[in-house]
Amino acid sequence: MLKIQKGFTLHQTANTYLIISSLPESVKSPKIFAINETGALLWNELLKGTDQSKLLALLQSEYDADSTELKNDIEEFIETLRSMNVLDGE
Repeated sequence: MLKIQKGFTLHQTANTYLIISSLPESVKSPKIFAINETGALLWNELLKGTDQSKLLALLQSEYDADSTELKNDIEEFIETLRSMNVLDGE
């Protein structure tokens, strides 16, 4: 199960979505990451805890796109979150 770590929140300002870290080490070096609307949709599911197949089903219900393309986008988003130490789970 994949889940967002505690200490990270999503903020929306107009059409911009920002992931902001409230972890203590962020005081000296703030961590802020921008994501798009699709990323925000995935983020909200990851807050609850989910897996890649559920994320794929969600995007398929929202977008008229090729399943392979959606799967690749999800994997890229997950890897990006992992590289930023935002994501827990496998």
